[in-house]
Amino acid sequence: MFSKRALGFLFFIASSELIRAKQQNAVIVMAGAAGMHPESRKFWTSAMPKINDSFDIANIHHITGPNGDCDKDMWVGEFTKLLNKLNINKPIWVTEAMTGKCKAVPTYINAFLNGAEIIFDVGINAPGPKMSKKERAELSDFFKKYDNFTVIKLENNDAEFTYKDNSKKTLSLK
Repeated sequence: MFSKRALGFLFFIASSELIRAKQQNAVIVMAGAAGMHPESRKFWTSAMPKINDSFDIANIHHITGPNGDCDKDMWVGEFTKLLNKLNINKPIWVTEAMTGKCKAVPTYINAFLNGAEIIFDVGINAPGPKMSKKERAELSDFFKKYDNFTVIKLENNDAEFTYKDNSKKTLSLK
């Protein structure tokens, strides 16, 4: 008899194998880590090595609690550390991003700086604390100005964005 956890791993691995058999070019995203709380970190430390060969994209969710508290990089830094500790080298997507009380643009930039490749916002219809209209407008303006980039943090607390054509833009994170 298998535990529920073991059955979940077997189901995930079997599903991945079936998907790859039917669609060789499929990109498989793991089940999203619900933050990096101690219990979540413990679970994923155990789970990731078992399912590592069965997914292409590592992903994490950042849903704020009812009080709107948030993490400065949507837990991407801690998730990246966990993946590195486990020698798992996969792109990271934030598939449920909610910034709560945190300022949206710096939070997104910090997530990118710590390893996020793609961030999917939960959107305006998600339950819980909403991003203000001002924050949403600032985030929208940010992506209009800074899109299709790689980003690094500079010593003076600025972020430098490099584009496919090697042009660069700098944004102050202060």
